Amino acid sequence: MGFVLWYPTLPRKGRGRMGHPAMPAPHRAARPREKDDAAGLQRGLHTSFLWYDLIVRQKKQPVRTTMLEEHRLKGNRKGAVLKEQVWFEDGQVVAYSLAYINLRCCPVDNGRVLGYDNSHDYHHRHFMGKVEEVDFTTYAALAERFIQEVHDLWRVEDEQE
Repeated sequence: MGFVLWYPTLPRKGRGRMGHPAMPAPHRAARPREKDDAAGLQRGLHTSFLWYDLIVRQKKQPVRTTMLEEHRLKGNRKGAVLKEQVWFEDGQVVAYSLAYINLRCCPVDNGRVLGYDNSHDYHHRHFMGKVEEVDFTTYAALAERFIQEVHDLWRVEDEQE
């Protein structure tokens, strides 16, 4: 679950529990050293400097947050879904998924009519079951492009009805 906060010194004679040198015997682990007590030095359990250094220098994990927005459409597009998922790491977009899902229009690819994402280590576009690579500049520009294409698709759907 993480690093051990303290590590007692090993006994000089013999080996630790079950013959492993890194595991001290349970009856000796909690005893303070008598010679340190007499000299007025540190009392109690001693922590190895190496273990302390490892604890202090733990690398901080970047903050990772997820944003999920899902809009279920009504009216003529009842049953359709607009979905946006974005993963941020220290304020930067590291992964995203934009999708317009409508099973009435597109029975393939789980109903995804249009979608953009960067899974599988490249930026790509899904359209009616086909996948093609896209040029990526910024997430904001790509989101604007997605919204514009969805509006164009809706115009075409409305004309067909």
